[in-house]
Amino acid sequence: MIWLALIAGHLLSDFVFQSGFVEERKGVHLARHVLVVALTTGATLLLLERWAPTGLGPFWVLAVAAAVALAHGAQDAVVARAQPKNLIRLGIDQLVHLVVLWSVARALASFPEVSAVPVASVVARITSGTAENSISGATLGETGVWVFAALVGIVFLALGTAVTAVLIAHLLEPYRVAMTRDSEGGVAHDVDLLPKAGLWIGLCERFLLILAIAVGTEVVPAVGLLMGVKSIYRFRDLDKRTRAEYYLLGTLLSVTAAVVAGIALRWVVSNTPLP
Repeated sequence: MIWLALIAGHLLSDFVFQSGFVEERKGVHLARHVLVVALTTGATLLLLERWAPTGLGPFWVLAVAAAVALAHGAQDAVVARAQPKNLIRLGIDQLVHLVVLWSVARALASFPEVSAVPVASVVARITSGTAENSISGATLGETGVWVFAALVGIVFLALGTAVTAVLIAHLLEPYRVAMTRDSEGGVAHDVDLLPKAGLWIGLCERFLLILAIAVGTEVVPAVGLLMGVKSIYRFRDLDKRTRAEYYLLGTLLSVTAAVVAGIALRWVVSNTPLP
């Protein structure tokens, strides 16, 4: 589960605690981001080492956290200068990050003193219905099951909230520019009085929707309630076609991502034999 811990730390540092937009990471901001990567990577590895020991030990946890952070910072310094700034660049950037983390996990698992449990084998045991005997036994231990559930929860919550926010921002950027430009003069007429308010609203709505679905709430009523509340809030904008389409597209993308993440998290929770 070392790779799962590294992925959880990566998502926390790259999206939850910091903006997912690489171009914002320059100078002091990049140095701060490197520090955040080191802290989140170290925290997730220490969580794994404390409750589901792999044999790494404190020294290797700190060494891995530092190495991952430095590699992450070097990659971001290069990517920040790359053009164009679109979803393709974001996808390639994240793919390289995941490959690096996978390589680190494979290298650590090759150490004789490290007893790493592959995530694929854990998922296979869950899907085969043998998780209760295999995972809760000598392989992971009782606390190891909790650690697995916690790491998976972090991953799905991050994917459904912060990562989705960055994806939606990239997808809607052309529409946002068109919406905020005057059709005759080409001058922006909207003023952002509450910077990032929309971002935080989206994060909160997806977080609550994912949790509601994960704990067993029916999908349709939960989505209906959310859409109703947002429609009341945006009622005055719905008579303008451009704004209405922008609002509807963003909401549907947000809700779709939250529903998928919530259903996946519910499946993991319902099939993982927590002690």
